[in-house]
Amino acid sequence: MAKILLLLAACALSSANAGNVSTVVVAAPTDATPAKNLRSISSAIKEAEAADPSIQEAVSAAKADPTMADMEAAITDLMAGKNAFGATPMGGSVKTILNILDKTMKPKIVAAHRGDQRALNNAAKALKTCGSTKSSNMRKANKEGAGYRRNSGSHKRCRNSEAVKLASKNKCLAQQRSLHRIKKLRCNAFAQGGRRYGETKANRAIVNKAGSEKTEGYIVRISATICGSHAHGQNGKRSAKGGLGGGLRNGMLDKYLKLKEACRKATVLYNRKVKECRVKSHAYNVKKSRCNQWQTRMDAASCKTAVMVKDTCETYVGCYNLRKSAYERLARQVRGDETDRKAEWRGLSRMLCLMKAFADGKVTDGEVNSCKKQTHSTKHLNIKYPKLRKLARCALPTLYPATGAYKRKEFKPLPSMAKGKVSAECQGISSISTTPRYGSPKGAKGQRIALNGIYSAGGIVKITNGLDVRRSMDKNSCPRGTKIFSPASRSDWRTFLASAGPLRAPHWIIDVTRHANGCGGCTSNVMNSRNRNQKSWRTSDGSPWWLRNSRYTEPNGDYHANCYMDLWHKPQNENLVTFNDGNCNYHSKSYYCQPIKFDLTPAKGSPRSCKCTKIELTGSYSAGALVKCEQCKDVSRSRQKNSCPSGMKLFAPATRKDWKVFIDSAGSSLRAPHFIVDITRSQNSCGGCTRYPMKSTTPQQATWKTSDGAAWWLRSTTYRA
Repeated sequence: MAKILLLLAACALSSANAGNVSTVVVAAPTDATPAKNLRSISSAIKEAEAADPSIQEAVSAAKADPTMADMEAAITDLMAGKNAFGATPMGGSVKTILNILDKTMKPKIVAAHRGDQRALNNAAKALKTCGSTKSSNMRKANKEGAGYRRNSGSHKRCRNSEAVKLASKNKCLAQQRSLHRIKKLRCNAFAQGGRRYGETKANRAIVNKAGSEKTEGYIVRISATICGSHAHGQNGKRSAKGGLGGGLRNGMLDKYLKLKEACRKATVLYNRKVKECRVKSHAYNVKKSRCNQWQTRMDAASCKTAVMVKDTCETYVGCYNLRKSAYERLARQVRGDETDRKAEWRGLSRMLCLMKAFADGKVTDGEVNSCKKQTHSTKHLNIKYPKLRKLARCALPTLYPATGAYKRKEFKPLPSMAKGKVSAECQGISSISTTPRYGSPKGAKGQRIALNGIYSAGGIVKITNGLDVRRSMDKNSCPRGTKIFSPASRSDWRTFLASAGPLRAPHWIIDVTRHANGCGGCTSNVMNSRNRNQKSWRTSDGSPWWLRNSRYTEPNGDYHANCYMDLWHKPQNENLVTFNDGNCNYHSKSYYCQPIKFDLTPAKGSPRSCKCTKIELTGSYSAGALVKCEQCKDVSRSRQKNSCPSGMKLFAPATRKDWKVFIDSAGSSLRAPHFIVDITRSQNSCGGCTRYPMKSTTPQQATWKTSDGAAWWLRSTTYRA
């Protein structure tokens, strides 16, 4: 703008000296853009220069350094009559220049100001729509969440009813088994009685008279045995109750019919109980099936809600970061333009004053000084920078199938007799604990980061105010099953940088260390795990890592074994990650964590059907993790090869707490056909047997061991088996 104004002044001068005012004035159309004005005026200047070389010096000065100060000095000199221009009346030329300054240049400055203000407002509004979209999507997710909560309540009530029906069924079946034993005993007795009383040989032995047996005694014996008890007295006058079949009591017929009746009654009672148990079993099966349906609905709703919230959070974070970055770039440009624009406005205003003073063809020093001293308000050119909304906290859900939190909330309160079926894992979201590791400070907090893209480890948790760590061997506050973060690729860094930023307390650490002093491949090799020359650098779980695909000035050799490096600058993009080894001076109590890499590949030689999956734990398990392997190698002895993944063995809970976590997490035993545990002894017999509690701290059970010699626990009381 300053250059344009200088050229305007030169134009006016050249027009006056050339004596062709009207021609020059028309050459600058008032509705043209500054660039078009400049071209038109420059053309006029060239014509003026050709007509009068005396102004070439002024024009050259204007072109050489087109600053606002030079422009004002040049115009002031012209107006003060220090050259021929001062004595030349301008007439229509002055008026036209005034019009260009006042009606073209100034409106364009205002228009540019309004354009910048509008652009800023639109950028802020665009950022605001990220939150609006998030809120809209969250409302949809909340509707699904309401369905999940309704299904959760129905599921719990159903399982309580299922437990009652199962208890009733089990009680009935126990009674049925008891009645079956009674029926079997009584009907067997009836069968034996039939054989005893209905066989000729047996009856012949009864009626055989012994050589020493007297006749009356013989007759009494036969009569009592066959006919029954003589309860009517010696003379037969005593009244007594008879036996079944119309004869005397305890006669063969009476005994036989009693056995028969006992068998019949036992059979009736048993058959009646069978019918009752069938009804109760059916009622239980129906109830269990309905409860499973409620659980399926609950699992599906919770999973859908979690995925919707995750997607919403990730979309929101990506939208916010992208649009905030765009706004900040625009704001930086607008601030510079705002400063320049105000200077141009003040310069234009002083120029207008000078040109108006010269409207009568002359100007005094007083008028020039007055114009120079004037102040011109530029408040109307102040840009109002919208106050941006901060990035809203968008907590990712933890209540979806297979997570520890979900198991604790939905299944731990259920009756022990109705714990529900094993929930399928929720596809579309990976399960990660956000609870800082046991032993962390009270103020430690964990928050899952909403990722705007794919991160190979599955997710990231932000831990703040945790344990201060300096070396890879230090105990940190990362949740169970996680470790300090280490992006595995350029793509991982791209996702991370689009989702989160540096986390320094006081330094920003990363899980890439080596077990020896020095720099390994040092600065002559790129820092990523695919470079063989950097193979001495590793992550704590052996997973791949990536820092750069180009050489860098670090690590330069002042590294100490197992110490964390510092990501000492905020990367502009995924290609410009920076780091420093720095003599083990770097440490932090806040860091990002990611899931530990688990190799769930079944052991070599396992059948194709074998599949191993990680169990999401509801609490702390002493071994650290649990994996379930199904349809794998059949084993019955500790020395047989099993299908456990590399580095793992058959499970053996070490404490009562371990068993509680296992029961709450796994949901049910794993029988195929039996449920085995890694507790064996190298000799026959039972060791401490039933006289002592079965746990590794009991000296009398010292011969029982796990395959790795770890502690084990089965009971703190004696047991009959």
